[in-house]
Amino acid sequence: MIHEEEHIIFIIELGRLIEDYHNCKDEKTKDIIYKDIMLLSDVINPKYDYISDKNKFDTFKMHHV
Repeated sequence: MIHEEEHIIFIIELGRLIEDYHNCKDEKTKDIIYKDIMLLSDVINPKYDYISDKNKFDTFKMHHV
């Protein structure tokens, strides 16, 4: 179980990874970033079914509030 402070840090890092993923031009690097996103997503919320299909993830964009 992660602590609240760690949870917040992981969510911030997840946002950065998603932004890096969408800005990345190199497919090999994108694959590495995608794997990191999936691992970190599982740490943040292991019970949630994230977008595990990379092709669907490519169309997912974060909206800044």
